[in-house]
Amino acid sequence: MSDVLVPPGQALVASEAGGLLIEGHGLRRVFASGGVETVALAGADVAIAHGEMLAIIGPSGSGKSTLMAILGCLDRPTSGTYLLEGKDVTRLNDDALSAVRCRTIGFVFQSFHLLQRSTASENVELPLIYAGVSRRDRRHRSRALLESVGLGHRLDHRPNQMSGGENQRVAIARALVNNPRLILADEPTGNLDSRSGTEILGLFRRLNNERGVSVILVTHDPRVADKCDRVLEILDGQVMRDSSRIGIGDGGGR
Repeated sequence: MSDVLVPPGQALVASEAGGLLIEGHGLRRVFASGGVETVALAGADVAIAHGEMLAIIGPSGSGKSTLMAILGCLDRPTSGTYLLEGKDVTRLNDDALSAVRCRTIGFVFQSFHLLQRSTASENVELPLIYAGVSRRDRRHRSRALLESVGLGHRLDHRPNQMSGGENQRVAIARALVNNPRLILADEPTGNLDSRSGTEILGLFRRLNNERGVSVILVTHDPRVADKCDRVLEILDGQVMRDSSRIGIGDGGGR
């Protein structure tokens, strides 16, 4: 990999590998409270190709979590444009955004966000319930995914009966159940020991290689970033460094 310093306001050009999945221009997010405005994103530009495994890193308060929320259609930019698979999602209403999240994006969080009284299989099935999938099909897809992440023997176990690494595998299976093109993972190894963390990163890599799922890991841990093909460093609400073979601005190439 090579490091590319990105001038503020200079759009990135993604690698030619699979075309653009994500294209954001001038993404700005301002939060107002008590008459005070806080700028979380200050005109960030980002382009991500289909099939990339990418890390977004930066110190606390740099804007990386805000960028993830916008890329995941969980929040809207105050200004700027965000194209997801060529569609300007900033123009969509809340119901349409919810449909995009359900159809296109899978989420994995540091704290797993599993239902404690539900089994592993029931947790994975949950998005399918909202999608109106039949009970029989839900069970079949849930079982297949849990087996694919090495948890075929844990179908009927609840979160408190499993390790942290196993819970994160359940969360990953749930993220995959609607066949998303993109997985967004926020500090996915933050609550895991080093061995479990390494296994989870290996699982993300396998999903990326075998299924072609684009993976974006938001992290402060450089060891996690080192496992990715490309790293975007966020500082003061802007993309300041792009560690990859990538051109900027006029489409300079590899």
